[in-house]
Amino acid sequence: MLNYFDSCVRRTPQSGNGRLHVLSNLIQRTLPSTDNAPYAAFIGGAGVSLYSDSNRFNNFISNYRDAEFTIDAAASVKDVGSYTNKGTSAPTSTPYLLPTPSGTVTTFNPASKYAYPIVKAYSADGYDVKKFCTTYTGAVNSASNLKYIHYPEFQSYLK
Repeated sequence: MLNYFDSCVRRTPQSGNGRLHVLSNLIQRTLPSTDNAPYAAFIGGAGVSLYSDSNRFNNFISNYRDAEFTIDAAASVKDVGSYTNKGTSAPTSTPYLLPTPSGTVTTFNPASKYAYPIVKAYSADGYDVKKFCTTYTGAVNSASNLKYIHYPEFQSYLK
């Protein structure tokens, strides 16, 4: 939840088995990979039930083989409320609702197990996953640079 993955090749959430719930993350392609490999954001191996909630995929390109999901035939997946701006030869200017991932639909529903807040994947007012993650996530070089998010700041981002 609330991670910012930038230009990662196969090093974002991945599971080979069990349940995987990924929510309100920004997965962005800023740089091409050094070995010309495509980007694969969420990877589900055989036996995994992957539930994706309100994630944002930014700057993926169709003809480059970038994939928001790479799901094994023996896995199941469901996405709710994620957005992408993937275009054929370049990203589109406005994000659009991510098409339903192919494969078996998972019956795993994390909302039936626990409660959690969701930051909108895209919002025309700008209070969404992209703004939140580019503002509040990342490495710092001292404890004094850490930013603790309090509910009043977080509230404007919630669905």
